[in-house]
Amino acid sequence: MKKVAFFVNSLSGGGAEKILQTLLCHGKEDPWQVVIYSIKKEDIPSGYPPGVSFRFLFGALREEDGPWTRLLVKIRNGLKLWVYRHLPPSVFYRLFIRGTYDVEAAFIEGYATRIASGSPHAGSRKLAWVHIDLAANHWTLPAYRSAEEEKAVYRRFDTVVCVSRNVRESLLALAGPLKDARVAYNPVDVPGIREKAGEFVPERPEGAVLFCASGRLVRQKGFDRLVTACRYLAREGFSFHLWILGEGPERKTLEKMIAEGNLQDRITLLGHLENPYPYVQAADWLVCSSRSEGYSTVISESLILGTPVASTLCSGVREQLGDGEFGLIAENHVLGIYRALEDILTGKADYRDYCGRALRGGSRFDLEEQMNAVKRLFEKTF
Repeated sequence: MKKVAFFVNSLSGGGAEKILQTLLCHGKEDPWQVVIYSIKKEDIPSGYPPGVSFRFLFGALREEDGPWTRLLVKIRNGLKLWVYRHLPPSVFYRLFIRGTYDVEAAFIEGYATRIASGSPHAGSRKLAWVHIDLAANHWTLPAYRSAEEEKAVYRRFDTVVCVSRNVRESLLALAGPLKDARVAYNPVDVPGIREKAGEFVPERPEGAVLFCASGRLVRQKGFDRLVTACRYLAREGFSFHLWILGEGPERKTLEKMIAEGNLQDRITLLGHLENPYPYVQAADWLVCSSRSEGYSTVISESLILGTPVASTLCSGVREQLGDGEFGLIAENHVLGIYRALEDILTGKADYRDYCGRALRGGSRFDLEEQMNAVKRLFEKTF
């Protein structure tokens, strides 16, 4: 049985974590013994298959713990953090990672990638995933002692897996030549998405074009720009409503923007939803307002459900939307978002036409084919 270790920053919260769940759930037939190392201790969310082992590198402070327990957790975390910050990743790995593995895969950039790169096991196959355009959103730098260390870390992996062509180009521009940097698109659970979308039908506002946006409420996703564009459209008297699905640190900022723009009757923050697919399917359009992406999971899911997509131009979007064949591509700024929504609301971007485009775009996704391509990465020969 092949022993596989995945390294992640968190077990939940974003597209990469959802993709990992898809990979594991649809790889259950493979003879893998899987261990997931996550940075911070947290509750294990639903979506991971049984049989997966979880290990947490830093403890969590819980309210129910006594003062001595909390103090001990702080001391242990402080020592581990000191080792992480001041010593090479090989030292952190030797001290805190247990066992030997046939495959060691850093499934997200930053902290998880740096830790996985410290593996001393010469016989293991070492993989690293990059899900983001590092040229547009170089959020990973705080995870390293220097920019040079980040470059050196990527050179330690046998294969670096990039989720789109743009992501690969930006990685190579950052890190220079690597042993093997290749594009492998994220597997998407087509049957599962369609099944979950049919579980219920949400009530939608009457008499208005309904937009839907989904993702963590963080600056990268550009929801502040989307709210600003909606404010302009509301002033001009357009009839529409926007659902925003997700939770995150930008919630209060967005709530303030919505209140200041008197948009409470036009924009609803629905929070984190275990099953967002009925809402995406019920909407007239899915809007991706991101400042940067790697390969948007939400866009893929929307196409699968036949919901037309309007997205800012960032990494992966041209590949997903076929350079505009399968969806509406907007310039990556507030005015670009505004113009795209205006085209929709005025009928310049025909709804029926883009429904057909979405369905054609969604028909390209094949879970079995995508899974086979990813599984081949775990083999030592290709």
